[in-house]
Amino acid sequence: MATDAGAGEQSLSSDVLNLAADKARRYVRDIPERRVSPSEAALTALSELMEPFPSLPSDPCEVITRLDQIGSAATVATTGGRYFGFVNGGMVPAALAANWLAAAWNQNAALRVMSPIAAELECLPSLRNWRKLSSVGFVRHLDCRRTVRGAWLPARRWRISRRLSRHVTRCLRAQGGMSPLTGCLGPRPSTWLQARKSMLRY
Repeated sequence: MATDAGAGEQSLSSDVLNLAADKARRYVRDIPERRVSPSEAALTALSELMEPFPSLPSDPCEVITRLDQIGSAATVATTGGRYFGFVNGGMVPAALAANWLAAAWNQNAALRVMSPIAAELECLPSLRNWRKLSSVGFVRHLDCRRTVRGAWLPARRWRISRRLSRHVTRCLRAQGGMSPLTGCLGPRPSTWLQARKSMLRY
């Protein structure tokens, strides 16, 4: 029975991934022929997403189909050849395919032990040489959010804690006592160093 259930889940996972891939291929194929901005009908259809949260699980294939029906038409064709808007857009098949594969990996690149491949790709010599010769940098929105949340904010908290510790220490020393916070904060967190590296890198 457990084997049958596992096989059913595997089949369902394969079906929904194939469905999403088919929808994505159709989108890429049709994007050169469609208008750049969404139509009024497509924008109006977005209101169909405003529905009560379901109390029971939904069929994954139905979710993907509905998302494609409503969402694909409401996109801006930034990957098409007729988009001349902000400084974004553009897509090559290899990059899209690599993005699919990376999404399937679903790695956390915070530490090398958590994702050796992510750490290795980040440190490729060819990328380091490219950065030295270039005057621009390309980052993903997720990278920016991870840098801010995962590096800058802990670093800021660390600096505030150190500043508070020094202030309390001076006050207690002035009163003849010692600060209970002395030596409790330890070395700078790795996220602080990551933030510094990110700032220097870009």
